Amino acid sequence: PKEVAGRTYKLLLGGMQDIFQSLRKGATLQDGQVKQLAEKALAAVHQPDIFHVLNIAGQYDEDLIVHSLHVGMLSGLLALWSKFDAERVKAALMAGLLHDIGKIRVPERILKKQEPLLPHELSVFKGYPFYSFQMLQGNELPEKVLEGVLYHRERLDGSGYPERREGSDIPMEAQIVAVVDEYTSFCSKQKNGAVLAALGMILEEMHVRLNPVLCLTLVERLKEMLIGADVTLDDERTGNIIQFSKLLTLRPLVKLAGSDEYIDLEVESQLQFKLTGEVAQFWTNQAKNS
Repeated sequence: PKEVAGRTYKLLLGGMQDIFQSLRKGATLQDGQVKQLAEKALAAVHQPDIFHVLNIAGQYDEDLIVHSLHVGMLSGLLALWSKFDAERVKAALMAGLLHDIGKIRVPERILKKQEPLLPHELSVFKGYPFYSFQMLQGNELPEKVLEGVLYHRERLDGSGYPERREGSDIPMEAQIVAVVDEYTSFCSKQKNGAVLAALGMILEEMHVRLNPVLCLTLVERLKEMLIGADVTLDDERTGNIIQFSKLLTLRPLVKLAGSDEYIDLEVESQLQFKLTGEVAQFWTNQAKNS
């Protein structure tokens, strides 16, 4: 049930807040603190509806801790969906939880600057994966986790940082976190329809910068989540998503409300639509109740 997944989500968020608060105060992580949280998160990714709660709850929130929790759990899910072994699933999840820790050391004015960063500011910002790596050393974390944290900003075409690695030189854990981080970051900057907009971005980035197999796996799971979602067309008609007729299409088949009429938005390409109902309102309701 979504209520159970929602309660689990809040408990995990509390655990993430404890980790970030400790590090902000300059303290070291307690023995097993990350591993304990990872075990709870790993159990949670097997809960029914946890993916739904994560996707909806995180769409409109740019908070660093919320983002880190979502990237961690979705990275674990993506590794699970990709049929990786249990060790890699756990490593991807842990790397995702911790990938942004180093931003604690980046000045707030740089993190929140709306204008393009100046060259010296960009240099400071791009140091955050290494700061994360430094902060996590000595905490008995697996090497795969540390590599996932350090290299999650690398891209397949060599355009990333900190080492401009390419292709298979980027550890798989880092490639998993990269796909999820891009998706989650894009969602947090959007308004209504964030999931669909993020899907479009993922499809554009695959083959060149992001792992295409991982991208397609995430896209297909996201589209499965959207089956049944409410939509409103730009001519004010409403309906529900029934299916996506093609592998790479982002335009669904919609059943109109109160009728037996169906509209294939892949064919009716002039019609625009937006997600409404639960998909659009879930996070607003959570914020009011928190």
